[in-house]
Amino acid sequence: MIPSFVLAFFLLELFGTCRATCYYPDGTTTDPIGVPCNQVVGVDGPCCRTTFSDACEANGLCYNSVQGYWFRDECTDPTWKSPNCHKICLDGTTGGNSSSSAKLTSCPTDGSFCCGAIDPTVCCSSSSRIFLSANSSSTSSSTSQSPTSSSTSTSSTSQPRLE
Repeated sequence: MIPSFVLAFFLLELFGTCRATCYYPDGTTTDPIGVPCNQVVGVDGPCCRTTFSDACEANGLCYNSVQGYWFRDECTDPTWKSPNCHKICLDGTTGGNSSSSAKLTSCPTDGSFCCGAIDPTVCCSSSSRIFLSANSSSTSSSTSQSPTSSSTSTSSTSQPRLE
């Protein structure tokens, strides 16, 4: 007979290694590079590519401290209908892509973002800036909105730099 602590350890190891699958907006899987930011079972949310130094941030985006860029990466909902999935920068004409991650530029004056890697001064004067609320996927592209983006890091290894 197997002692109960051995069985408990085995079950913990077996189920502790299971994780949600991450998907791009077009429904293709990103495994094994996408890692869910939210570790709550049954709650869909953003994923980041931690193997590429991306860190999950409170605003639902990923920040790569090596490259110094923000990204809209993947989501654990394959349909992207979850309110926790940022449905931004999906179109190639706006610097986005629905079949991969999308790079974003931050506007340091108001915490907004623009799709693509562009000059921050161009982003700050753009009428299509995106405002993100911390811990949610609510967005606005109106320049009259007050900034609600947060640069508080949820990772102990990376603090976003809004310059």
